[in-house]
Amino acid sequence: MGFYIILNYIELLALARTSITPSLANYLLVIINAASLPGRLVPGYYADHIGSINVQITVICASVVLTFSLLTIRTSAALFVFSVLYGFMTGAFMGLPAAGIASLSPDKSKIGTRLGMTLSFVGFGLLVSNPIAGAILGSEGNWVGLIVWCGVLLTASGVCLVASRILKVGPELTSVI
Repeated sequence: MGFYIILNYIELLALARTSITPSLANYLLVIINAASLPGRLVPGYYADHIGSINVQITVICASVVLTFSLLTIRTSAALFVFSVLYGFMTGAFMGLPAAGIASLSPDKSKIGTRLGMTLSFVGFGLLVSNPIAGAILGSEGNWVGLIVWCGVLLTASGVCLVASRILKVGPELTSVI
């Protein structure tokens, strides 16, 4: 839920909080999408070596820091740097979950079912996240509330990933999962 809210509101945030021109603000989402390509490739390589869940946890932690950094961003240049870094993280976040579900599944014949169930919950979250974000933002432009909401959602996602990892292999950090 938290990742997609930023994707939908980044242009409005840029126009409200920085001196960026509207024509340049339109390119922020393009920059995020362009940066997601290496974000799908590089973390995937490391996921093969240290585990997809481990890489996802790292990506979530970095995304939480990036999301909360939006509270202080007030310049166009900082927003462009944010867009590149956040785009890299979104690419990883979109590319790794299927491998994570496979690594958590003891019965490989049920991976498709588990992936479908997971994506059903994801779909519901995406369906309700933007209207909730719009209500938080409101007509007054409550950007702090919106950013904190996104950060809390991403933190909750990270906590769920850490809990899944601990339940599967225990608290040791050397396990590849």
